[in-house]
Amino acid sequence: MRVLIMATAATVLMAGSAMGQAPMSKAPVATTTTTTKMAGRPKTTVTHVGAAPKGARTEASLACSASADSKGVHGKDREKFMRACKKGK
Repeated sequence: MRVLIMATAATVLMAGSAMGQAPMSKAPVATTTTTTKMAGRPKTTVTHVGAAPKGARTEASLACSASADSKGVHGKDREKFMRACKKGK
């Protein structure tokens, strides 16, 4: 009986955490490859596919930055320019 209660509790807890996950976002997808070698073990290569790393820049951001550079915009004016450029204004 005790095993049945524990199994039921575990199932309820796992189902609750699966239901509480955030929905998939439309963030840029990035692929990163990590190769590690530990003492006495062969090299391990792992490829991660998922959301872009924090701080990754979009194509629109890079294009707006290049445009700001060509116009010589700096400081607070550049921040305003970049916000407007990314919004398409």
